[in-house]
Formats: sequence, structure tokens, C-alpha cells
Amino acid sequence: MKLVSKAVVAAVVVWGASLYADDARIDLDATNDGVNLQTVKAPDNGSADNASWMDDAKNKQYIHTGIPATGEWTQGSFSFKADKDGKVTIKLMGEWRPKDENKPDDLEPVWILYDDIDVKGAELKNGGFDGSMDGWDSYGEPQYVGDQGHQKPGAMKVWHNSPAVQEITVKGGQDVTISFWYKTAK
Repeated sequence: MKLVSKAVVAAVVVWGASLYADDARIDLDATNDGVNLQTVKAPDNGSADNASWMDDAKNKQYIHTGIPATGEWTQGSFSFKADKDGKVTIKLMGEWRPKDENKPDDLEPVWILYDDIDVKGAELKNGGFDGSMDGWDSYGEPQYVGDQGHQKPGAMKVWHNSPAVQEITVKGGQDVTISFWYKTAK
């Protein structure tokens, strides 16, 4: 398997693309309530797909996004729709990348800062991380950063294994748009 993954990384590098990117990632998880999710609008220059790694039923109840990130604050947004009323968990994340392109199995976090998150079509608490991460749950080691916000102090620093999460309530058939500011963290 390691031989195959090294060959894939080598092939991607030869063709001038990167297998791993500094991507911001926001996942939507409705598997607890069995709510099917559909992407209405993917992020500009990014993607929003169902979870192909899950079984068929849960695949339709989960959306993961990928949005290229740089060291500059950038605004992103995407929209989705649920097939019925229920709970959806928003997960603010980043990705991971190899520490060395010659060692594709030795990974490091891609830390992303998020701020000024706004949800239209559902209620979100403390999307600006003003003063704290109140309203957000976490696992791993996400960090509230008090001095690196987009317009005001306060942002959330996360990566794939250390997300910030919040549950929202959605209405079936209603578009929900999530807008946010993001950048790679130092």
C-alpha cells in the first residue's frame, strides 16, 4: 500500500498538481437525525460533496467541503437543503498534508482560522467568536485565538482532527447558506 501511495503522490507531483492542499473544510453532519442533505451551491473555487466513505444511507446525510486557503482572509459561502426538519452539525475544520513529499504517510495538520460565520435559514450562536467560543463544542485541540480575528478580535483555529462544532436546526426544503471568513493560520 505504501508503494501505491508513493507512486500516486509522485505522479501528481510530476503533473504539477498537489494531492494535498491547504484547504479550509466545513462538514455538515445530519446522520444522528437521518436527514438527507443536498448541496444547492458549492463554494466558489471549491467543492461540496457527500461522504463517499460512508454507507449509502449516511453518504446522503453528510456533506464535506474543500476550499483553497491562503494566508489572507477570504470570504466563502455555500448552500444546502435538507429533505426534512432536523438537526445538522456544522464542523469547522482544516485538512492535513505530508510533512515531506517523499514521505506521504507522515502527515501534519493544516490549521485554519475561521471568523464571522453567518447562517441564513437557521440560527447559529457566536459566529464571530467575540470574546470566546461560547456556543461551540469541540474535540481534539481547537484553539480560540483572541488577537487574529477578521474585523474584530476573536477567531477559531482548527484542523481536521480538532474541529469546532455547533448543531443547528433546519427546516425540510429550505435553503441554508453558510457564509464565513477563513485563512491559513500561522
